[in-house]
Amino acid sequence: MLGNGQVLVAGGGTAAAQLYNPATNAWTATGSMSTARLDAAAALLPDGDVLVTGGGFYAGETVTLLWDSITVVGHAKTTATGSFGTTITIPKATAGAHVIAVRGRRSFAGTAATFTVTSAR
Repeated sequence: MLGNGQVLVAGGGTAAAQLYNPATNAWTATGSMSTARLDAAAALLPDGDVLVTGGGFYAGETVTLLWDSITVVGHAKTTATGSFGTTITIPKATAGAHVIAVRGRRSFAGTAATFTVTSAR
């Protein structure tokens, strides 16, 4: 519960967040999170902000790996804890910044890693 008596509801497999006001029984949309979260934890900070952390993929979920968020380069199945490990072959790359993104099929959770290619073969 927030200091003003409202309740923040966030995540549930999406990036959406809403405020519930029990005094008026009304819901109001509020700022979205940067990424979808499932089974996340939230903490009310001293300044009144809310920190939402964690969350991730469902156990046994198939995730899709994307090169530069467009080209599918692989799939993996998550473990009982929602983590995964896999090996992929990345496409021939130009030098510069690139991204490998991972998206869940059921949870809609996602994460990304940015890296720099310093030379291309």
